[in-house]
Amino acid sequence: MYIANSDRLTLPSIAVQQRRLFVRAGVIIGVILGHIALLLLLMLTPKDAIPAGPAGFNGSLILADLIAASPAEAAAPVPRKPLTSKPARRVATPRAEPAAEVADEAIDMPSVDPAPPSPDSGAPVLSTADADALSKFQPSSSTGRPDTPCDLTSTVVHDFASSPVVRQGVEELPVSEKSVANAVQMWDGAWPAETQAGGKALLRALLTREISASRPDCMQQVNQGPVFVFVPDGDATVVVAIGSGTWQWGQLVE
Repeated sequence: MYIANSDRLTLPSIAVQQRRLFVRAGVIIGVILGHIALLLLLMLTPKDAIPAGPAGFNGSLILADLIAASPAEAAAPVPRKPLTSKPARRVATPRAEPAAEVADEAIDMPSVDPAPPSPDSGAPVLSTADADALSKFQPSSSTGRPDTPCDLTSTVVHDFASSPVVRQGVEELPVSEKSVANAVQMWDGAWPAETQAGGKALLRALLTREISASRPDCMQQVNQGPVFVFVPDGDATVVVAIGSGTWQWGQLVE
């Protein structure tokens, strides 16, 4: 009796426990299926249709992004572009040409005398006779002592009146280059074109040589009006006029 009663009491309790287990298993399966359904809904729903949570936090959107991202894409590192440097430009170096070989034998080159200055160059052109005469002219301005007062005007007047070389230049002057008063204008702020050749070229060369031989302070001597130099010419006298207005002797050799 005791054992039979014990079996009768135990069987119902076992059935109750089994029902409870089935109920719990059903609940668990339902919860799992609900989660799976929710995840599928989130995956299939567009991101723009999912409302944002409070304060802008969208937990559903983040969860959908995590589910949509594959493990391979999440774990794969972002490839970086290799740094490439431009190759340096090479500048072509000019090749030195070999020097031409010089022949051992000397080459005889004909000597060429320098051509005399043309009348357009501004320098006087002297004939051979006038050049020889100019080389014999000894200006007095080169013999003065440094401590003596400078009077280049008197020196020019004296040398031109007494030098035979100056008379040679006056004799070469054509009548057309003399005025009615037998005067000759040499320099008036500039050298006239006729002083580049003939007798006036010799007179110009003599005058510039006289001035260049003087001291620098003498060339700075200021003159007012023309300086007249009287040069004997046979039975007559030729008046050589130099300068006009206010001028200096150094202007004639600039």
